Amino acid sequence: DHIGSLCFFAAFQIILCLILGCAGISIIWNAAEGFKALDVFFARHATQHGGWASPLALLLITASVAAAMDLYYAITAEPITTVAHICAIAMGLLT
Repeated sequence: DHIGSLCFFAAFQIILCLILGCAGISIIWNAAEGFKALDVFFARHATQHGGWASPLALLLITASVAAAMDLYYAITAEPITTVAHICAIAMGLLT
């Protein structure tokens, strides 16, 4: 399930870049963050986790890194890049 989703995100990124002539992996990390957010949401309702390495803590760390990278691209890249990142997060949430 998780590997399949990651493979789908990677294939989507590769095909997108082949068609549009873009480069990078930001679609993958944004889609993975959206997917992970939904995964953590459902996992927290199913079981109790504790400690610093809980799924929620790890999600907050990785989401913070992804948000910082997205902010950098929002400042330095064309606006369509930000739109693509938002769409990728939505794709991850809907996967």
